[in-house]
Amino acid sequence: MTQRDDKGEGKRKFEVIKGSLESGAPEPKPDSVKKASANKRSKRTKRAHGESFVNCPVTAIGRSGDVCIYLDTLNQPMFVENHTKDKIRLIFGGRLDLLQKIWPSKDKFGNVNGFKQEAAAAAMQLACTEVGIVNIDQRIRETGTWLDENGDLIWHCGDQVLTRGERGGDSWIPPGLIGPHVYPAKPPAPRPAECSLEDARPAAAELLSYLEAWSWKRGALDARLALGWICCAIVGGALDWRPMGWITGDAATGKSTLQSLVSKVLGGEAGMVTASDATEAGLRQLMMHSTMPVWLDEAEAEDDNRQLLIVVKLARQSASSGTVVRGGAEHRGQTFTIRTAMMFSSILVPPLPDQDLSRIAVLKLQRLAPGSERPNQPLSYWKGLGAKLRRAIWLSWGDWPDVLEHYRAHLIEAGHNDRGADQYGTLLAMADLVLSGDEPFGDMTAELAGQLAADVVDAEIGKSHDWQRCSTHLFSQKMDVHRGGAQANVGEYILVAAGIAESSDELGGDKAANKMLRRVGLCIEGRGEHAKLQVANRHSGLERFFDGTSWAGGVHRQAVERIDGWRACAKGKTWGGVACRISEFPLRETGILDPDPHTPSSI
Repeated sequence: MTQRDDKGEGKRKFEVIKGSLESGAPEPKPDSVKKASANKRSKRTKRAHGESFVNCPVTAIGRSGDVCIYLDTLNQPMFVENHTKDKIRLIFGGRLDLLQKIWPSKDKFGNVNGFKQEAAAAAMQLACTEVGIVNIDQRIRETGTWLDENGDLIWHCGDQVLTRGERGGDSWIPPGLIGPHVYPAKPPAPRPAECSLEDARPAAAELLSYLEAWSWKRGALDARLALGWICCAIVGGALDWRPMGWITGDAATGKSTLQSLVSKVLGGEAGMVTASDATEAGLRQLMMHSTMPVWLDEAEAEDDNRQLLIVVKLARQSASSGTVVRGGAEHRGQTFTIRTAMMFSSILVPPLPDQDLSRIAVLKLQRLAPGSERPNQPLSYWKGLGAKLRRAIWLSWGDWPDVLEHYRAHLIEAGHNDRGADQYGTLLAMADLVLSGDEPFGDMTAELAGQLAADVVDAEIGKSHDWQRCSTHLFSQKMDVHRGGAQANVGEYILVAAGIAESSDELGGDKAANKMLRRVGLCIEGRGEHAKLQVANRHSGLERFFDGTSWAGGVHRQAVERIDGWRACAKGKTWGGVACRISEFPLRETGILDPDPHTPSSI
């Protein structure tokens, strides 16, 4: 084209533009239309606060020190210190096309050949910084049941989360960031059935009838408590109190069969953790953010129960949502809360301290009747029954506070303190919640509470006060004196020194017995029922008796302080050439003179 032709073409374009201008400009759009268009453009082009880019499929959760936390494209939590290319690709689920579109890297010819790692890392770190500092251990909620801000249930079923809809119905939503908490995606877990409350509730009565087939020591009461524990296990994370249970019985009482049935009802491996050998650290790491129940089999009493007692302590902390603090990497402390219902089973229950016994419902099994048949329904039957139990709890949850308080009040009337009312009240109320369509059982409530009266329960499980166990331990210790080939214990010397038991050649009479007692930090003042036992606050002889116990190092003084009539003596004494401070209490208060059924015999 010639230069003249170029000028002619330009002239024609000018004439067209000039005509358009002379014919009048288009009508201006109203302000409302302008605003809508601006908003539409903003949604398309402006990223949200805490977002790496517009419509980013990765959710920034926040920062903890130099660690950035994200939910990846599968809604799994990712903890990132170094944003390498491989790590970024993994977080975005291998979406290289998306990474290249947002942060393209080009070769010298302008062809896209990857993504810019530094640009991606900077944008992702900025998003986490904008969200702010986060304690992920307090915000993450894995599989199980939880409470929302309104006290309603949230059911995390692994690949879906069940919440209350706006009209109170079911609302299934994907895992992820829901409110202030993170519900990470997990493998599918058992979920509630889709049926009405009228169709769901008969499953509880059906399961109770199966449980009653076992030969429980307290009959139908223990079967009801077992049903209550199963339901507490289902909804443990939403409870203020998660009762511990301990199934005990000799061989051939059906413990293993019962465990198998409960596991099937709860959904098998996806609904309950079962183990016969577990450490506290292993359970803690496994259950840190989950509320799945745990059943520990073969928790037998042994010569050394220290490892088992550590596990029981974890279960005690779990019962009341106690916060556990442990060391972490680079000397950073970790805090988390265990919220899972735990069951133990064994032939023998090991000796447990009071704080554990008060949190455990001990359910004793007796030998099954000859010819007893095992439940033989298929697995699908038990899983379906468990799904209906979940549905009954879901639809009845609004009644839970009133039903629980109803049972707690009756148990307190029956002599329980708040802890005992929490323990047995939660079990009975949960069984009631799934069984009854009306108000809590009227006369039956008082009857059940009466069967679980505090003194009856304490006697059945052998619960005693710490001072009772301390005095029993002390009185049963052997004195380091051999006479006639025999070695008497401390209790025998005490009874002779107090003139209550007849003296013998082996013990050498009341004065000789008292002399031997003073050598080990003990002494009797007075005679008969008015006798008082004086105990040194610290003495090497007593240390030998308490070595390896919780009363070592002078701690025994704290135990005996709780005995009725205890007093600290103003003046110290010298016993066997050893000067010591002492305290005393009436000997009869220890139960050594006339032990009642609830006081452990000392000798």
